[in-house]
Order: sequence, then structure tokens, then C-alpha cells
Amino acid sequence: MGTLHALVESITLEDIEQFMEMLTGGRLPNGMGMPHQPRLEARQAFSIVWYLQNHLRILPDHFEQCDVCERVFDCHHGGGSIDGTDVPDEWQAKVGVTQAMLQEHDGKIFCSNECELRYWHNVLGNKEEQEESREAE
Repeated sequence: MGTLHALVESITLEDIEQFMEMLTGGRLPNGMGMPHQPRLEARQAFSIVWYLQNHLRILPDHFEQCDVCERVFDCHHGGGSIDGTDVPDEWQAKVGVTQAMLQEHDGKIFCSNECELRYWHNVLGNKEEQEESREAE
């Protein structure tokens, strides 16, 4: 069991990126050919990674996909997620994020603070557009 665990943990972000590249119809590693290469969307491809992480446990579970830019990242080296039980931190409150919004968007994953900010600006922008639309009716 120890050897299998060490093998799984030796898988790198680059390995996951190559796997995602293959699943999305991109380049294969040099010298490799595949007769029926899949051409999945990025979210579909990451669903396979997720299954291999969480059900079969043959990929380490610290690789995530950003809900904004769809980039795969190693959460041991950055990124974050929305915890619906938290209260808005200082910058979230400053841009207008409420605790109810944190609860509603619980579990969203971001590779960087920039992607989280883009996410909230999009959510808040859509909320403002919906309110303006209701006012116009």
C-alpha cells in the first residue's frame, strides 16, 4: 500500500495538465499516438480527473480546476474556495459580497485572487443588471 500511495503522490501538476491536454483533443506526448483520442470540453475532462481522485483514488486529490478560467492548479500551492459558513472578508465586503452570497456560491473554486475577484464582479454585475431590468418593468 505504501508504494501505491507514493506512486500516486508522485503525480505532478504537469502530469495532470498533460492528461487534460489528451482528454481535450490536444497534443500527445512525443512518440505517442492514439487512434480515437477524446475531444472533451475542459469541465468534462476534469470530471474524469475528479473521478480518478475521489472514487478510484489513483490521482492525488490536491489538483483542482478553477471555476473562472478553467485552469488546473495544485491547491497545495495556491488557490482557494468559497466556504458558505464564512462571513465575507474585508475585500469581499468592500466589493459587495454578503454572507448570503457566500452561502449561495459555496464550493466555488479559484486558482487565484484575481479569478475570485472576476467571479464576484460577474455575479454582482449580473445581480445589478437583473435589478435594473426589474425596475424598468
